Amino acid sequence: MLTQLRLLLIVCFPRNLASHLGFTFQSGRIHWHPKTLQKFKQQVRRLTNRNWGVSMKYQLFRISQYLRGWINYFGIASGYQRCVDLDQWIRRRVRMAYWRQWPRPRTKVRSLMRLGVHVKSAVACDITSKDP
Repeated sequence: MLTQLRLLLIVCFPRNLASHLGFTFQSGRIHWHPKTLQKFKQQVRRLTNRNWGVSMKYQLFRISQYLRGWINYFGIASGYQRCVDLDQWIRRRVRMAYWRQWPRPRTKVRSLMRLGVHVKSAVACDITSKDP
């Protein structure tokens, strides 16, 4: 039964578009389907939305919950470098959410110092509107 399904996928779809449960199979390796990655990024954007009126602690809890589940399911695919890139992207999204919570320069400096950043660095980050 499973062999027939695989044959049907190969015959009906072009090799690079064949997808099964969010995975694609290319040259004997398992990869994420591009649509899977797109849905993942959409969900992370929704969870790190700066207009979501919940505490940062709850937001981080929901993000970690989603990431754990996603990696447990899609972790069998080969794509270490993509995971590193996604990790950097997610960390940038979380920094953005923190940065948007501190609208005033004084709040930014105090919060950064509370997190362990030196005074000079905190003031330097305060001057710019970009991420630290």
